[in-house]
Amino acid sequence: MALMSDSSPSPASPSSATAASSRRQRRPGVLIGALAVLIIFSGSGIWYTTDIILARPIVSGGFVSGTTFRQDDPLLAPEYHVPYRPNGTVQVAVMISNVGNYAANIQKITFIGVPTPSDHYVSPLRTAKPLYAPDMISGELKAFRPFTIDPDKMTIVGWDLTMCPTQTNLGGSRLYDRFGVTYSYGGWTRTDEVVMPTALSIDNIGKCDGNGNPPSR
Repeated sequence: MALMSDSSPSPASPSSATAASSRRQRRPGVLIGALAVLIIFSGSGIWYTTDIILARPIVSGGFVSGTTFRQDDPLLAPEYHVPYRPNGTVQVAVMISNVGNYAANIQKITFIGVPTPSDHYVSPLRTAKPLYAPDMISGELKAFRPFTIDPDKMTIVGWDLTMCPTQTNLGGSRLYDRFGVTYSYGGWTRTDEVVMPTALSIDNIGKCDGNGNPPSR
């Protein structure tokens, strides 16, 4: 006769039941802790994104030198007008401010619309030498070097602009209304286009490429 074995589970020992109960009691605490950490990191991520990554702290405060003002139409924004002269020069300076919460290290400023020798477009301006004022009180412009603007501070940057050697085309103008700023802010380096409060117009222009050559016909 075959022997029958009892397959019913044996009752859990008191120590096993106590351990299982303790694990069940710890789970809500672990979940709450993990959720709290997730909320903290999510909040930090949102703050970092809005306060640093998406921030555009460098703004222009307006022209401070270099041109003759003329407003052609009271319904339009005012413009600074400069007559074109072959190989003529003009110095333009603008004020920039840091409206962010952290210091911004300005690494490069670019007068947008002036071709380099490798570009394939023409402009009435041949070169734009960047400048800055290391002393805000005197406002004296010198050859550009990287510098830092603290929060809620301002300084002056500018360019020595050189026009093309070509003769005027007896008409036409070119409007410049923005410049580029490359800077590091909160550990991020980016390049922004900053709109000038007042545009600069070169009037009655001639044109050349970045090598000073007139446009091909």
